[in-house]
Amino acid sequence: MGMELIQCLPEILPHKLKAKTIDSVGREISHSHSSADDDPSRGNSESAIDESKSVEFEGKDESSSELEFDSIWNDWSVEELKRLLDFQTQLFLSNFAVYVAHKVMTAHNMEELSSAETTALHNYCEINDIDAPLLLLRNICFFIDSNGIGAMSQCFEKANNKNVPLTFAHTLITIIQNLRMWVNTPTIMSCILPLRLPIIRYMCTLSESDMRAAAAHNTMELMWQAIKEPVDSQMTFDREVMTLVYKCFTSTTLTIRLGSICQISTLINTYNDNITNESVIDVENFGEEMARWLLENKIVEQIFGPNLHIEVI
Repeated sequence: MGMELIQCLPEILPHKLKAKTIDSVGREISHSHSSADDDPSRGNSESAIDESKSVEFEGKDESSSELEFDSIWNDWSVEELKRLLDFQTQLFLSNFAVYVAHKVMTAHNMEELSSAETTALHNYCEINDIDAPLLLLRNICFFIDSNGIGAMSQCFEKANNKNVPLTFAHTLITIIQNLRMWVNTPTIMSCILPLRLPIIRYMCTLSESDMRAAAAHNTMELMWQAIKEPVDSQMTFDREVMTLVYKCFTSTTLTIRLGSICQISTLINTYNDNITNESVIDVENFGEEMARWLLENKIVEQIFGPNLHIEVI
């Protein structure tokens, strides 16, 4: 059920959020109507109230008709959908209560598994800890085999700041980060990194008001950790990533700007560390592209420009 929700989240949430807004407006109108009984200006406001109610009624009809195709979620509120996704994040943590109870009750460990199941787990998981919860590793394999990564990809490909609020995106990225802690490098390369582009494109749709939200900085930091390359065997100048970096760099929110400066510094430091490393591919091309980007976007001039902050310097 969680994967089905993730996949169709961009279609579900706009209607749910709209219905929630309409319901809130309806309650405000009802309150205004009741408080206007002793108000001499009530007659002048009745037409506006009736018009608002008409809009509310039409909005509800439209929202209901649009949700008919996905009736499984019709009775779920926005808060309930969020709690279901929050629960999904717990499934990839070793301290999840079910895993702790299972470990106590069964006393199974990795050494007792059949060779077939051990091989199956090793296909996806990085098993360095023999005390890792067996149910957790099985759930990771089930999630990947059941196209959970594909559901994530489809969600972010259709998502923007209008149909998937930042709070929901943060939860989805948390799921990816928690999953990443347990999978091996080949799985990161084949499953996690393909999510990089759709997530970056979603983050680029965020408005300045979205970035001013309290959770925006944490979401950005979590995102960079979730989609980073596992190894520095090849340095590729990613223009999609740099588009987001520049968007953050020009933000009016200081913490977001500092995060972008940190990303630029990390890229430059990585280049400097690998410039003489012959095993890393395309180092020189990366350096040229990075220098061109810094000059074209006048990064130095903007750092010391009218929006100068000592923290940024």
